[in-house]
Amino acid sequence: MKMKKKYIVSLTLLFMSILSLNAQNLWGVDASIDVANAEFQNTFTETGTASNYSISNWTALSISESNGAVTPGDAFWTRNTLGYSQGAYWQDTTPINSPSQVNGVAVFDSDFMDNNGTPGAFGTGSAPAAHHGELISPRIDLTGNTDVPLAVKFYSFYRDFQISELSVSFSSDDGVTWGNAIDYTALQADLTEGFINAVLPSNSTQGIPNLTQCRIKFTFSGDYYFAIIDDISIIVSCTDPTIPSVTYSPGTICTGSNATLNISGTLNDATNWHIYTGSCGGSQIGTTAGNTFVVTPSGLSTTYYIRGEGGCVTPGSCASVTVTAIPIDDASFNYSASVYCVDDSDPTPTITGL
Repeated sequence: MKMKKKYIVSLTLLFMSILSLNAQNLWGVDASIDVANAEFQNTFTETGTASNYSISNWTALSISESNGAVTPGDAFWTRNTLGYSQGAYWQDTTPINSPSQVNGVAVFDSDFMDNNGTPGAFGTGSAPAAHHGELISPRIDLTGNTDVPLAVKFYSFYRDFQISELSVSFSSDDGVTWGNAIDYTALQADLTEGFINAVLPSNSTQGIPNLTQCRIKFTFSGDYYFAIIDDISIIVSCTDPTIPSVTYSPGTICTGSNATLNISGTLNDATNWHIYTGSCGGSQIGTTAGNTFVVTPSGLSTTYYIRGEGGCVTPGSCASVTVTAIPIDDASFNYSASVYCVDDSDPTPTITGL
């Protein structure tokens, strides 16, 4: 039985699918290409026939309703400007916080389609649960990006009851075939809204010279509650470096001597480790693509900050290590008197500088 429950929704911007991604923008909101479609400003084309996709608008494809008993049914993704589910078991009229929400969002409202917004009225709506529906983009021209790694960036908010699939996938042949679907529930927790970067399979554009008829597809399959998406972009994915762990050797050095920083981490798409003093991103003293870097500490204690930079990545947090030097002994001694008799007791010198 589906029960109404009150939730506190937390807003979290998610810029990784475990990996943090930065990118070159190819299509959609971030690229300022076909923004009207990327922001869901236009009405969707509805169909129950696979491959009957609009060239210039989003296509909502109903595959089944009533737990697969009715095909294709009326299980459609829809466009609305409310920015929230109209189902009986949501009843929160606060819209999602996507940047262009007022222009429209795409929602698969399994809750509303099943009960038409009336509590307890299961199976009396326009399409009884469970549902299976897809939302297919207009044609997207990605010419010039053969062998380029791609990701789909989008704003997302969903509530799960028994969702079996909530995914995004990519086609390079006008939707005739589709690559492996990316389950974006693995990238974002239930009832947590924000941006997702879904990295597409590495072979999405591999060896494909003609990328003039690409499409992306969002799929909802399951029983309640809803999924909302907005502000779509296709980007070149870029994997940030890890924050390294750093040690130094030898463990004991004297002032003025050298120490070797030992850097353990993965550069990924960065090109070099950058080494700073003063602060992270402060005074750069050098770079290395390897895992060691020689430094000469100034004074008795110097802190070094290290992070991966270059390539397509945006500089982030640093690791740090403090190298401590021991001052060199400067010994001296003196006696309490300048003249002694030969038969006096042996004098004891006073030693300083150790």
